[in-house]
Amino acid sequence: MAKPRHLRKHAIKVASAEPDVKYSKCLRKAMYRQVSNICQCCGTPRTQANGLVLTVHHIRPVRAGGMATRENGLVCCKECHLSIHKHVDPLGDVERNFWIDLKDYLFTLPDLTQACKARFSSDKEYIKEAA
Repeated sequence: MAKPRHLRKHAIKVASAEPDVKYSKCLRKAMYRQVSNICQCCGTPRTQANGLVLTVHHIRPVRAGGMATRENGLVCCKECHLSIHKHVDPLGDVERNFWIDLKDYLFTLPDLTQACKARFSSDKEYIKEAA
């Protein structure tokens, strides 16, 4: 016997008052395409041959109110994502600007992409976060 429509895997989801904190598959894929499937930290392209796994890093962490938006995401490979967390997690969440802390770390990376340098050179996001 078939499941009722509302219990099927692809049933329409009811709108939730909860904010989106996890990047949807659709949004992640769009973000990967936007940066040509290249890790924005080390510049390594994802190809079928290398099997590189891309992820999206929350600039402002979920635990500090970060949302799953393009503006709050940074596309990077798993290795770079772990490195980011090793650097910024020990800084804690109290009275800090996540954008500036991430920028300070990223600008120490030798292979940071030009697109990422341009994005983090702008004070636009810093001003937005500080407000």
